[in-house]
Amino acid sequence: MRNHRGQDGAVLILVIGVIAALAILAAALTALTVNVKHNTMRDRQQTRSFSAAEAALDDGLATLGRSWPLSAAGAPTFDEAGFTDRYVAAGSGDYADFAAQVWYFDDQDADDDDDNIINVDDYTYDANANDRMYVEAQARVGGRTTRVRALVQRETISFQIPRGVAFCTEGDLVTHGGSVVVAVDPGGEPPPGYEVKGYINGNYTNQGSSEYSPDVNVYVGTPNDSGNDVANVQYEQDVPSVDRVLNPRILDYLRKMADPDNLYTNATEVADHYIAPTIANPDPDDLTGLVYLESPGLARFQILGTFNSVEHPGILVVRGGSLELTGGGEYYGIIYVDGGTTDLGNVRIHGAVICAGGASSELGGSQTINYNDQVWIKLNEQITLAAKIVPNSWREVPPVDWAGG
Repeated sequence: MRNHRGQDGAVLILVIGVIAALAILAAALTALTVNVKHNTMRDRQQTRSFSAAEAALDDGLATLGRSWPLSAAGAPTFDEAGFTDRYVAAGSGDYADFAAQVWYFDDQDADDDDDNIINVDDYTYDANANDRMYVEAQARVGGRTTRVRALVQRETISFQIPRGVAFCTEGDLVTHGGSVVVAVDPGGEPPPGYEVKGYINGNYTNQGSSEYSPDVNVYVGTPNDSGNDVANVQYEQDVPSVDRVLNPRILDYLRKMADPDNLYTNATEVADHYIAPTIANPDPDDLTGLVYLESPGLARFQILGTFNSVEHPGILVVRGGSLELTGGGEYYGIIYVDGGTTDLGNVRIHGAVICAGGASSELGGSQTINYNDQVWIKLNEQITLAAKIVPNSWREVPPVDWAGG
């Protein structure tokens, strides 16, 4: 019979070795699990910060799509609190230490920053007016931060108003006084092959000795029953309706695009801002860019200065009411009125006037409407349809410190 007593120590050593190996494996597995969990959380935070940065970039695109900034006064801003409320669910613990920011800057280096680099230290609006800007967005979730950049192209819609139309009225037109009531701005002539013209669907009455510039033709859809004998005015013509001159869908789109500060859709709002008493020399902001009034009543402006410009013409829409202008100032852009009368007084309009469904339109005093082809061109660039990323311009860039830009 063999004696195994001498092998007891070897077995013990083997058992201890196995236990030690298992302990090492367990420790390694625990460390691996902790490391994987940490990496998974970090990757999850990185993915969420990337998605949030993309969402913030989209928010920046939407901001530019609503109002393309053409001046420092119109430079866009980012509402971080509003974005956070929209993006992060209330009480969500998945977005700890969440922050987001969006920067807008022109694709032209500012001359006074001495860095020769196009970045967020440059103009915060489309300073070179080439319909391109950069948008950068940065978001932080937990300890992970992502920053993205894209070059954005502005897309506009055309007013589709036929070139050369100085005015069009669905109703009657009355002129009075002894001056030229419709002319063409020097330097604002249309190209060869286009005529400057006005359309009158109703009756035309000249109560004074008003005239039209020799390079302006007026077409009236009714007979000359009042015996008017005015040069360049032709009667019983095939005159287009206002809807053919200005597509109603454009007006609906303008209403949607109007800035909340310049959109008035009920009688109280309009009365508070525009209805009698006359607004005496209104602040330029009251008639800058797109202004949309939608209410019965009379909108009055005493215009003493100059509103808008050839480069940045305005759009004044009065729906359901009447318009009366006084003061002898100047307005660059297009005016559209329906539902009432239109009295331009002695204010000079550089652009066009469209009157739909109103009882009558009145031109008188000094020269009232000056067609300007440059205004026509700029109006077709004035309304932003969308802001879209230029292909191959999207980049992920290194994040910056939140105290910087």
